[in-house]
Amino acid sequence: MVAVKLDQVSLKSIKLGPVEAMYGGSGHKAKFLPKMEIVLPSQRVPWKIEAKAWQGSGEASAKAAIAVTDATLRALLDKVDKVARAGLEKHIEEFYPDARKRPLANLLPSMFNGAVQESGDYEPVFKAKLKVDDKTIVTPLFHMETKELLDPNAMLEKGAMVTLVVTPLHVYAMTNGVGVTWGVVRMGLDGFAGAETPTFDFGVQSQAE
Repeated sequence: MVAVKLDQVSLKSIKLGPVEAMYGGSGHKAKFLPKMEIVLPSQRVPWKIEAKAWQGSGEASAKAAIAVTDATLRALLDKVDKVARAGLEKHIEEFYPDARKRPLANLLPSMFNGAVQESGDYEPVFKAKLKVDDKTIVTPLFHMETKELLDPNAMLEKGAMVTLVVTPLHVYAMTNGVGVTWGVVRMGLDGFAGAETPTFDFGVQSQAE
């Protein structure tokens, strides 16, 4: 699949697929169709990215995090959230088949975890899942100038400037929240904050091509 430039992404044909149970019975989810890959603008990593096992779990996970300082990026993420909220409202009985656990429609907005997270400690932040194998991040990371394959476990430090290729994976609905899960397909290291940003063709094309 060839990734699409951020400013040429069209959401007119995007929709939700069939609702299915999540692994472990923790909730329900529905994939976005058709699948798309989007190249985000280079943004700064606000803290070191590493794989961790949470709450005593032996299985590690990791998420890429970038500061959202680009208005076009913010607008796209908000639009995908809007598609997700509309799908949740339309298919709420499928996402919550147990009527006893089904929230009232007017409560969904307050339960929605937006793609952009606001915090007083950091700039607005966007997060997306990274592939992890045995507590090691395995999502490919390339140097944007040399195309050299780098170690994401060592290079994703605070202040790194990265270009993410992401995909909206699915809408999820659980008793404690709803939202969109994003995944990272591949990454490019542009350098570090304040440094010149080199570029190369990251497998990008317009949807019109």
